[in-house]
Amino acid sequence: LPWWVEIEAVDIGAPRTVVAISGRAIATSGDLRRAFEHDGLILSHTIDARTACPVRPEIASATVIDPQAWRADALATALIVMGEAEARAFAKKNAVACLLRVRDSGGIREVLSPVLESWV
Repeated sequence: LPWWVEIEAVDIGAPRTVVAISGRAIATSGDLRRAFEHDGLILSHTIDARTACPVRPEIASATVIDPQAWRADALATALIVMGEAEARAFAKKNAVACLLRVRDSGGIREVLSPVLESWV
């Protein structure tokens, strides 16, 4: 039997995202709940090892579904560090099932990878 897992909504009252998983793990990384603002900039708790600085606040959260929990967790964090364009290309090339919540001028929009899109 599957586990029904709700991915936390960005805002109260926003539509719920619920997925059924079986034989897989789900992990979410991001700064929706763990970031702070300084001089008008959103600063994440995730550090980009390439720059030794907080990641750009482009992706607010990344949720990954994978057969291995450790890999789902690692990929969710890696996608945050990559930024939207690189994360989308990586997910497509490597068949990663993921939901990205991306910040833009209108707020936060959801981007599903091709694999996850084929499941819903």
